[in-house]
Amino acid sequence: PFSSLADSDRVAVGDTAFVMGNPFLLALDFKPCVSRGIVSGVHRYQFPSGTFLEYTDCIQTDAAVNPGNSGGPVFNDHGGIIGIIGRCSFEKRGRVNVGIGYAVSSNQIRYFLGDLKSGRIVDHATMNAVVSTDKEGRVLFDDVLGTSDAYRSGLRYNDQLLRFAGRTVDTANTFKNLVGIFPKGWRLPATVRGKDGDRYELFVRLGGLHSEAELIEMTQKMIEPPIVPPEFKKIMEEQEKRLKKLRGEDSGDDAEDIEESDLLKGFKEIEVPGPDGKPVKMLQKEHFLSEATKPFYDRQRGYANFHFNKIERDRVLGNWRKGFNVDKNAAWTISGQLKNRPETYSFSIDDQGIRYELPVEKGFWDASLMKREQIFVADPLMHYQAPRGSGGLFTTLFLIRMLAVHDPLDIAEVVYVGTAPLDGRLDKLFDVVAVSWLGNDVRFYFDPETASLALVEMVGSSLDFPCELRLREVDGKKEFEIRYGRILYGIFEASTFTPELPCVTQTARSAVFGSEAELKAVTTRTATPVISKALERVVKIYGAGSVGSPGLHGYQTGILVSPEGDILTTLTPTLQADPLTVVLDSGRKFEARLVGADPVMELALLKIPGSDLPHFTMNSQAESFDDSVRIGDGVFAVSNPFNIAVGNEPVTVQRGVIAARTTLHARRGVFETPYKGPIFITDATTNNPGACGGALIREDTGELIGILGKELRNADNHSWLNFAIPTFVFRTKTLEMIEQGRNAEGKPLLISPEAIRPERELIPEDTIRVLQDWGLLLVSTVGRRTPPFIDTVKPGSDADRLGLRPDDLIVMVNNRLTPSLAVVEYQIHEAESGEPVILTVERDMELLDFTFQKND
Repeated sequence: PFSSLADSDRVAVGDTAFVMGNPFLLALDFKPCVSRGIVSGVHRYQFPSGTFLEYTDCIQTDAAVNPGNSGGPVFNDHGGIIGIIGRCSFEKRGRVNVGIGYAVSSNQIRYFLGDLKSGRIVDHATMNAVVSTDKEGRVLFDDVLGTSDAYRSGLRYNDQLLRFAGRTVDTANTFKNLVGIFPKGWRLPATVRGKDGDRYELFVRLGGLHSEAELIEMTQKMIEPPIVPPEFKKIMEEQEKRLKKLRGEDSGDDAEDIEESDLLKGFKEIEVPGPDGKPVKMLQKEHFLSEATKPFYDRQRGYANFHFNKIERDRVLGNWRKGFNVDKNAAWTISGQLKNRPETYSFSIDDQGIRYELPVEKGFWDASLMKREQIFVADPLMHYQAPRGSGGLFTTLFLIRMLAVHDPLDIAEVVYVGTAPLDGRLDKLFDVVAVSWLGNDVRFYFDPETASLALVEMVGSSLDFPCELRLREVDGKKEFEIRYGRILYGIFEASTFTPELPCVTQTARSAVFGSEAELKAVTTRTATPVISKALERVVKIYGAGSVGSPGLHGYQTGILVSPEGDILTTLTPTLQADPLTVVLDSGRKFEARLVGADPVMELALLKIPGSDLPHFTMNSQAESFDDSVRIGDGVFAVSNPFNIAVGNEPVTVQRGVIAARTTLHARRGVFETPYKGPIFITDATTNNPGACGGALIREDTGELIGILGKELRNADNHSWLNFAIPTFVFRTKTLEMIEQGRNAEGKPLLISPEAIRPERELIPEDTIRVLQDWGLLLVSTVGRRTPPFIDTVKPGSDADRLGLRPDDLIVMVNNRLTPSLAVVEYQIHEAESGEPVILTVERDMELLDFTFQKND
């Protein structure tokens, strides 16, 4: 039994996803653990973790993913594989599920599967060009390597990239996502606009990210056997002693006598630098193979296992040879006329070379001149690429026959490369066999369904275009087309073709680009209307952040609540930046200002310029919990946790249910939040960095029912709370802030502690004296952002007479927000002597004002 690969380009946000695997080593009975969720995002890019773990165009899911799930499948609801689990966003959650996992997409797996079956150590692709997104949103080439196929194909500095591999490229990140899913060596279509304004359709062969030597060195440790047989232990210890002596690190123990044959067992001889810098011969441990596995392993440089390469090579060539009569001694004859022209031609091909008659010349192409020891022609490359202008038609025809009638070992190095598309069409991949013959790299493309030879590429020089020979059958007649780069050398109709090689029908190259309407019809499936509308109404917010301060990420989420650009979000230190940056779903960036805040509910209102913007409406007239939202109802949480979505990427969507409707009883020392009102608790893991301010919507209607709360962790049991503040709590206050924001003075409501003054002057002595004179002692400062809770009120003091109490939280001084103790002290310090100072405190979900006089 096996699983089939689904088309991951048809996966949409909101689709069902099943993750199966062995998390925490729980599946000891060989039955995988199953978790169910949805696809939270598609076409995600994850920066490298270590050397290799760069995830491009991956799938994000909220199904539970934990250590041990890596390598397990993600199924859709039809049982097709849409991805393979690779990594998670754990950050500070202690390596347990946080509702965000990533999977290598099934299409990327499909593209690499043939290469992996080849037994090779395979590499990812690069265009050998650097792109960036300019201020106008265009993706431009900053640099193109002069020796690359991209440069030979016509790409130049400052050209604009419009499409690549059949997908529109709207950001540099989109291009990085695309290139990363393809193996080295593929030729794919690109649409560019040159500096002259014209559009060009090109085919570009992709290079590799690493050289062969680099790739082998990087992967060497990854394929070392993890278990060493006990009988090798003594030999390894002996080698360690010899190695220490070689390095001048004498262990002091005499090496035991051991037979040379035993010493060499399981080791190979290598050279290492000696103490004087000269190479010294040394023994290195070989891979251990049991007698049972030895027949299935063939070690060769550049391969994880060459044994399976031979199996795949022989399979492809064997299926091809079944389609015609193989006679080593018989010459091949091909003759006919040029297509749509009266000129005739003929070829006779045998082991010595090709006797030919062409409209411009006739003669004999001697294959023996290709042998290095017999080359005496003035220009060997010209001989490889004869006849002139074809790029190597004679060499190509000769090697087709050699591959057909001779054993691969009698020719040269013949290997199975893997699979690759023809003419950039990714819906069908062809088996590729490569022949390295006397300095020429020749690739043969075979149809996996008919075993027919469809294309041969002969590369005479790595700095030149290949000769391309396409075999096809049109209206019952065989023909072959020869191209050299972008030049059509000729199309030869074959009235005589002996033996009768099977041919396939080839699609014209130009069809892969198609019209804009055709290309738009083959795009990724869109999410459901409920999710699509929600994604348009949720924005990304970027502001103040600090690498050295925990919890200060510099990013969070917001909700558009009016067509004029009013954005509701949570009140956090991130909003202390001026200006703030807001990014819409379309990728448009705006400068935002803080125009309103409620320190009790810890909500804030931002304003960006705009009109007719998509937005949430707060239709519910409920004043408390009612039957409109019940426990068990399905919900979507829409936010940008961990800043996963950048640019115009859609934010994350997580599915869950309402787990509870309750009141948040959080206080200093447990959750550190002043809010003590109604909340929804969800079973979706929303309590992640950056998610606060996101939308909680109904799964069935898309109605906004809450705003995701801040990160809250219980100090006693270290649990994180996934909660949202219901709409009925903030609806009235939000409408008030929108109205007040239209008449705001533009005076900043928040001040960043980092912006007010250096650390040593942050707490002036006279400010401490003023607080003591009032009878107030605040909590001890444990950080620059310590919440300004009142710790002690002196009996009989002004503060005591006015009614201040311990545990009151100072939220404003003179109507300006004070998110930290440092800001409170600064605001008091800035007040002039003799001026009144209004302290606004939060107590039991109420705001209370207390007026003091600042004296000298």
